Amino acid sequence: MVITIDRTAMEAEFETWVDAKPSVPLRFQPVVNVWDMPAASWWTAVDNLVEDLDSSTPMLRHPAAASVAERGLMVGLLLAMPHNYSSQLWEKPSPIGPEWLRRAVDLIEQLPHRTWTVPDLARASNTSTRALFDGFRRWLGTTPMDYQRQIRLRRAWIELRTADPSAETTVTAIASRLGFTNLGRFAAEYRRRFGELPSVTLQRGRDGY
Repeated sequence: MVITIDRTAMEAEFETWVDAKPSVPLRFQPVVNVWDMPAASWWTAVDNLVEDLDSSTPMLRHPAAASVAERGLMVGLLLAMPHNYSSQLWEKPSPIGPEWLRRAVDLIEQLPHRTWTVPDLARASNTSTRALFDGFRRWLGTTPMDYQRQIRLRRAWIELRTADPSAETTVTAIASRLGFTNLGRFAAEYRRRFGELPSVTLQRGRDGY
């Protein structure tokens, strides 16, 4: 079995796990015993995905499921296969702010497509709207809505960059799936963040560079 993972997408995922862009490139150990843990767990996950794809009604034919599975494989690879940053990823991170703030951040990252209002997010995180605003400002230096927008933009970049060349993927489909309702505003914000239009990222991904 040969599994190909786009290096740019992998590095983008890796950068979400560290505090800053690494000065040394991510390098995996060239030989790994796949029977040892945690590599064995990663290969089990791969086998499960292959089994689904071989079934008569694969769940992964749905774009949302495929996107989650792709990210899961990259996260699993980062944790299971030894590389020059493994020890850093496995170190117990320092908690960011109070429990309700971590809960709010988790909800936004796990459900980027959901349009959270500040009152909804505050209720789901078991805090007040004022505390939510203050917490995001104090510990994350942003607002809840801007944090959600940045998560969506980052996820859009990954999906555009790793889109299947054989599939009829469109910028509109990806943007809509992630909760962007105004495509013109999405394109403008995307260009400010990544220095190019989303259509250019999609084409570069298809061309393999």
